[in-house]
Amino acid sequence: MPHQAPKNFAWMVLTAKTAESIMAMNRRFQIVFWNSAAERLTGYPAGEVLGRACYDVMQGMDRSYQTFCRPGCSLASAADTGRPISACVLICPHGPGHSSRYLVSSMRLHTEDGPFLAHFFHETGWIAGSRWDVAVTSPPPPEHGLAKFSLTSREREVLALLTQGRTTRQVSAELHITYATARNHVQRVLEKLGVHSRMEAVLAAMTHPDHRETPS
Repeated sequence: MPHQAPKNFAWMVLTAKTAESIMAMNRRFQIVFWNSAAERLTGYPAGEVLGRACYDVMQGMDRSYQTFCRPGCSLASAADTGRPISACVLICPHGPGHSSRYLVSSMRLHTEDGPFLAHFFHETGWIAGSRWDVAVTSPPPPEHGLAKFSLTSREREVLALLTQGRTTRQVSAELHITYATARNHVQRVLEKLGVHSRMEAVLAAMTHPDHRETPS
């Protein structure tokens, strides 16, 4: 099927128990995954968007109201070449006279079914003068995998629990540490991975398995 999602993607979403809106596209820009949070945020049921081109559904524009979502957009180009993908703010029309501003962060997925691009998005306002105003990409890192993030052994344990869908309180109980300590570990994991949510951390763990630890 042209809009079949990668086999492990739905599992990652379910175990992460995320409330974030998520869409995923294949290399033909067809939407292959659209979760319930995306349905609630946009008003588009999955049945209406799966298999359609992402740029036709989102119709995203930049802050100057110039077309951003199109075949081979800068996000897709960065993903296709393996470059890191920075977040951006998009204006997306949803019905006559109504548009939403979304903060969009993206991640390339490497799966047995081929490469996929996932977008995580939620409504936001403009952050004046910030890097969120436009989508930019940075040079590729010198290393690959999670090794470059220098996670400690404890942070690796925390990340492993996040991939199993554990909450911060459950991480605290399973590692026999205080809730505050568990919360701090989760925050440091997100900061080191350069992501903004647990779901992105889960995807990073799944798509970069060749990581090494540093002493805790």
